[in-house]
Amino acid sequence: MEEEHVEQMDVTTHATPEKELHSLSAIDLAAFLGTPIASGWLMKENYRAMGEPEEGKKVLILGIVSTILTLACVLALPEEIVENIPNSLIPLIYTIGVHIWAKRVQGEVLKHHYNFYSRWRAAGIGILCSIVLFIGAILIIVGLDALGIVEL
Repeated sequence: MEEEHVEQMDVTTHATPEKELHSLSAIDLAAFLGTPIASGWLMKENYRAMGEPEEGKKVLILGIVSTILTLACVLALPEEIVENIPNSLIPLIYTIGVHIWAKRVQGEVLKHHYNFYSRWRAAGIGILCSIVLFIGAILIIVGLDALGIVEL
């Protein structure tokens, strides 16, 4: 019987204490403020500090894909349903998912590490990601309007 393989960092491969990492709470904050892209960015930085840049690339791509899928799901919902969903519910749901996943793949290393970046940095990265996504969405909508696909 095949055993499920989940990529998880070995505690012995964690960064030296002088290298700063992003804590689980910082990853959660970035996800809530800036979608899974922001949390993927922070986790990518953690992997890079631990000497695993390839894992970092994978986690950032996963964050981008997760954000795209989340947005697609929200846009696919009927407007009557979306209007009745509290504003913070969707970010809360994907933040819980990010937390569970981040704890599973980086939690053990983070538990044994003590030198962390400020959560303000995570908040800034989360807000930056939200601004970039907002500008991107506006550009897409304006482009679709110019092509006559949607009407503003």
